[in-house]
Amino acid sequence: MRLPRTDDRARAARERFRADVSQLLEATLDPAATLDGVGKLAVPDLAELCVVDLLDAEGRVQGAGVASSMDAAAAERIRSIRSGTLLDPEGDHPVAVAARTGQVQFLPTIEDADLQRYAGGNLHHLAAMRELGYSSAIIVPLKARDRTLGILSLVHLGGKTYNRADLDVVIEVADHAALAIDNARLFAELRSVEAQQEAILAGMAQSVTAQDREGNLVFANQAAADALGAATPDELLEHWTADDLSERFTITDEHGHPIPLDAYPGSQVFAGIEPEPLLVHSIERETGVSRWTQITATPVHDAAGEVVMAVTVSDDVTLVKQAEAAQRFLASASKLLSASLDVETTLARAAATAVPALADWCRVDLLDAHGRLEPAALAHPEDAPPEHVALARAMPRVDPSDPRSSWNVVRSGRPLLFADVQRDFESPVGDARQRALAARLGVRSVAVVTPSPPWSRASTKSARHSAESIA
Repeated sequence: MRLPRTDDRARAARERFRADVSQLLEATLDPAATLDGVGKLAVPDLAELCVVDLLDAEGRVQGAGVASSMDAAAAERIRSIRSGTLLDPEGDHPVAVAARTGQVQFLPTIEDADLQRYAGGNLHHLAAMRELGYSSAIIVPLKARDRTLGILSLVHLGGKTYNRADLDVVIEVADHAALAIDNARLFAELRSVEAQQEAILAGMAQSVTAQDREGNLVFANQAAADALGAATPDELLEHWTADDLSERFTITDEHGHPIPLDAYPGSQVFAGIEPEPLLVHSIERETGVSRWTQITATPVHDAAGEVVMAVTVSDDVTLVKQAEAAQRFLASASKLLSASLDVETTLARAAATAVPALADWCRVDLLDAHGRLEPAALAHPEDAPPEHVALARAMPRVDPSDPRSSWNVVRSGRPLLFADVQRDFESPVGDARQRALAARLGVRSVAVVTPSPPWSRASTKSARHSAESIA
């Protein structure tokens, strides 16, 4: 049987090294893994020792980042020496020359005199190179985008030597490795920036989302997940659809009109319009919770200038809108209530002022001559069904002994709030008729207050009233 010739084996080793490195560079975007992988693939097919030196921002050798050899102890010895005592940037060591000039250093043969020059007076380094038997080397700068990232050194030991064919392969592999390392470094920097940005956005109180041209959510922070009823941003991204929004919320503009899809800032961004902030009023259908939100959107462009994403920021301005509504209500109520001295007229105006600014329904009960609470005024939505209006007017008298009744508000002077009627009215002491009426009217929340000082009527010694606002 004929054995392969030496040059055939060398050619096969070079091709195997080229193929393995290409596969490695396609498989990872980790700079450290790329360096380590190239070093390990070079040994033993193309070298007995492979060293990768990293350069700092000024192009100075920082020390061996990777050293690979079939002899692990030898590799660690070289790495330790080179990292412990940095090469003289102006010295004769081939790595320093390659870093300084950016040129390949091809050393077909290495003599002992060469080793002494390379060591530059470092006796430990000289001893290690002699003991390992440095005999030939190829030193190639790893260059990408006009910058030298590091130096790749392949070393033959024990008398072996490199030829021009080896040099061509190493230069080709080094060019590909440098580009892969640079891409990996850029990717790592990008991921770091993205992680920082996501950390910032995640901690923002405002809801932040990003949508692509098809309307798919591609980013959401925790505030957005909370606002849309998801436990986490990932859950929101995985399950959210535009239909979920309309099913869960009643959404209008500040005038109570429905908002067409193309009026949202995010939609306008994709239409090439610079959107104005949009004020949105949303009411959660299940709970009746009301929120005011100001929405803004910013475009994200690709390299060609096309809008590929819209980043939407939603700022909760509910407290501001509630304060504005309260100020308007107080101003309007003061004007109306001072316009008449007639009790019935004043009470009717008070109820009308509360609707719809503060409530959907408002009923005023007044103590009669016998000390019983009787309905004196009622305000309701314009589109309220007549049967609902009749039910609200005929609300049954409450049990005076019920501590959660209007009577308790009259006695104590302290207001009473049922934030969630379906939950708060499930008390054993609650009035069953009141609960039934609230259910029929669709009442979600109730506040009961009494004025101070108490109002009086000419026919009563001390008439007090409670205004019952049903929201």
